[in-house]
Amino acid sequence: MGVSYGQPAKTSKWVASQQFQYEVWTDVDKTISTFLGAKGVLYPSRYTYLLDSDAKVVLTYKDVSVSAHPEDVLSDAAAVFGPK
Repeated sequence: MGVSYGQPAKTSKWVASQQFQYEVWTDVDKTISTFLGAKGVLYPSRYTYLLDSDAKVVLTYKDVSVSAHPEDVLSDAAAVFGPK
């Protein structure tokens, strides 16, 4: 899941143009990002939390490289949970 501070209609158009394979939630009042410790001024900080089946945080990524990050998370998930 991703979080955006944008208005729902604008965020929806942006998400469709990006073809994300995950949900992006709008957080206009910054409640979600504040709760997750990712509140930024103009947009939420780019953090990733890997959760287990009980929604317990297993790993936290606070230094995210957009180009390498998906592979890093998939590799870590395989190490923690086993291969698909």
